[in-house]
Amino acid sequence: MNTSKLFAGLAGSALLAGLTGSAFAADVAPIVPPAPPPMISPPPAPVANWTGPYVGGILGYLRSPTLWEDDTFGDAPQTLSGILAGVEAGYRFQTGNLVFGIEGDWAWTNAAGEVDCGPVGAYTCATDFDWLATITGTAGFAIGPSLLVYAEAGIAFADQNFMVTGPALDPMTGGQINRGWVLGGGAVAQLGNGLYIKGEYNYINFGTDEVEVTNGMLTEDFDLTQNAHVFKLGIGLRF
Repeated sequence: MNTSKLFAGLAGSALLAGLTGSAFAADVAPIVPPAPPPMISPPPAPVANWTGPYVGGILGYLRSPTLWEDDTFGDAPQTLSGILAGVEAGYRFQTGNLVFGIEGDWAWTNAAGEVDCGPVGAYTCATDFDWLATITGTAGFAIGPSLLVYAEAGIAFADQNFMVTGPALDPMTGGQINRGWVLGGGAVAQLGNGLYIKGEYNYINFGTDEVEVTNGMLTEDFDLTQNAHVFKLGIGLRF
């Protein structure tokens, strides 16, 4: 009788322990591994602010294929070349990475050339520049923290002199300001503290103009066809 009660008690305890363990297990939340950290995209590269005025100096090289056409002295092709030095000023406006602006420059130049002309090449036809100026609109794209690449288009002006010399002929001279159109492009880099450096190329087409040379006694008109290739380096200050 006592043995039966003992076994009955042990069985009841085991059953109670099993029920209690099951209930406790049901109350414990399953272990979930932590979620991976969210992916964070790197910030966009900073873009420099190009808005504002600027002034600077330019130094460069000019090469100008030129053709005189005249019934008396014949065709006189020549190539003018020389250095140039001057100043520039402009204003830029930036929206996003796009940068627009207007720029003007003026440069003294010693570009000159001459060629034998006239009957049997007995005469010399010479051309030279006094100065060259351009006014252009620009459109560019800002790259990274300090670089701007751009294209430009506008008008160009050149003050030029012309001379014909030869035996038994007092020099015949003339001069005028020619006008043409200009296309070009370049790049500007900011150096900090408002300083910038630039490199630029311009193609200038002056078309064909009528030019007059005279020595007071004789006067001759000829057609001048001319273009120019201009390479510039510059340094300046932004405000």
